[in-house]
Amino acid sequence: MARYDPEPQPDQVETEMAESPNPSKQPALSAVLWTPDCYDTIRKTIASLRAQTIHERIELILFGPSEESMTGPKTDLEGFACHQRIVLRSFEKSSVIRAEGVRAARAPIVAFMQDHAFPVAGWAEALLRCYEGPWAGAGFVFANDNPNTATSWVNFLLQYGEWADPPPGGTPTHIGGHMASYRRDVLMAYGEELPRKLETSVAMHWELIEQGHLFAIAPGALVYHQNHSRFWPSLELRFQTGRLFAANRSAKWSVTRRVAYALAAPLIPPLRLSRLLRAAVRVGQARRLPQLVLIGTVLLIFDGAGQAVGALAGHGGAMEWITKIEYHRHRFMVEGEFSEFSKTPAGPPRRAS
Repeated sequence: MARYDPEPQPDQVETEMAESPNPSKQPALSAVLWTPDCYDTIRKTIASLRAQTIHERIELILFGPSEESMTGPKTDLEGFACHQRIVLRSFEKSSVIRAEGVRAARAPIVAFMQDHAFPVAGWAEALLRCYEGPWAGAGFVFANDNPNTATSWVNFLLQYGEWADPPPGGTPTHIGGHMASYRRDVLMAYGEELPRKLETSVAMHWELIEQGHLFAIAPGALVYHQNHSRFWPSLELRFQTGRLFAANRSAKWSVTRRVAYALAAPLIPPLRLSRLLRAAVRVGQARRLPQLVLIGTVLLIFDGAGQAVGALAGHGGAMEWITKIEYHRHRFMVEGEFSEFSKTPAGPPRRAS
């Protein structure tokens, strides 16, 4: 199987196997999580993973800039099948971090987690049950963790509306990108190309489907996700994600096809808006439709502009920008918002004194 060695190289700090009646038993699921600064940034997500009904079958893979940044109370890591703490010298691209997590994983199934997303207690069990089928990847079911503003709902539905609780039936053509799970061997087959493929997962999903792979949404694998609820930061979010998507999608296209795509970009907002509104009705947000139309139209215009720029000029620094906003989600949320998952303020992480 192909191997890859992306720069910069990670330094493994610690690997611990939990004691169990059967020490030879390998973890069934590897959960990949990273912090750019301190342990408290990821404490809440780790707690939600430790609360899983089958936490003893989960390997926890943590990435951080130092050993101290991944070190919390010892009890936080008790009960997992095993864990790894790996120092990474650069956090410019989250796609590289996720690829390194795939490489380090011991389990046959790898799930990508984030510091602003929290799986409910039965998430892991539902996920592994889904993998009894022939799926290359299994997506999660998502709920809006800060649902009190229309801007939050627009961003949530644009990113996860296709899999919002309750999810629609049928076989999906793609699953959530930065929050999803895969069979490790499917991803490892990409070798050195894996970090680039993980930049825009939807394009990778379409490619895998063309190769004969199938995807599913795991019923019961529910994750609460915090979203941008401040309007002005959302404009750049939509522009940069649109640019990255189009740049990776059109990477192998001719100049003529790129130009045609850019010229057709004004057609993107109404198409995506109609999907957003259908998803809003399905998840019980019909009362917000006037606000969603207004805010969604503006944000999608920026998304379309980003896609036009991405098709013509490439992704620029879009991946690096997106990586920087993938942590400390409270920076982009209305002050005083509460987490539906924990019913506590969704504020900044506590830091060690």
